[in-house]
Amino acid sequence: MGLSDQHFFRVVVLSASRLADWSWQGDEIHYARLSAERIWGACEETGPSVARQERAILDCLANPRWGVSLPQSAEAIDRALAGGLPVARLVKAARRYESAAVVRRLGFLIELLAGADVSEPLLRLRGRSNGYVLLAASGPTKGPTNARWRVRVNVGEEALLAHRQTG
Repeated sequence: MGLSDQHFFRVVVLSASRLADWSWQGDEIHYARLSAERIWGACEETGPSVARQERAILDCLANPRWGVSLPQSAEAIDRALAGGLPVARLVKAARRYESAAVVRRLGFLIELLAGADVSEPLLRLRGRSNGYVLLAASGPTKGPTNARWRVRVNVGEEALLAHRQTG
């Protein structure tokens, strides 16, 4: 089972080198430059490397400008968990990702989608800061706060759960 049933018109490729973006048959290929040690989580297959589910989810939560909305990320998490992705793999990947803001978003979404007990292992990775991060990183700066995950909930829960009604 994939993380989405939608066709995206933009592919993001992680690269340690500066490469020029290009397009092919209407699809954009965008290169995101990262240091080589920050590029990990590829499936071990022949041909082009594709990100493992947990890496793709974390990248979406960290980089909304890459074209995946928070409701789409919530759907991807829901589909991954329903498809058997162990939360332990998400926790391990989140530890390696080293972003408390991403952990907070992920923890909030897993709690919303699967319950507080399922999200519990992420609590120790949410960082020391008592400041709040935006749930939708590129969203409005207003909204209620969630003290457990230290996020400002700037997207309605109905939008985050809409895929369950339509899909």
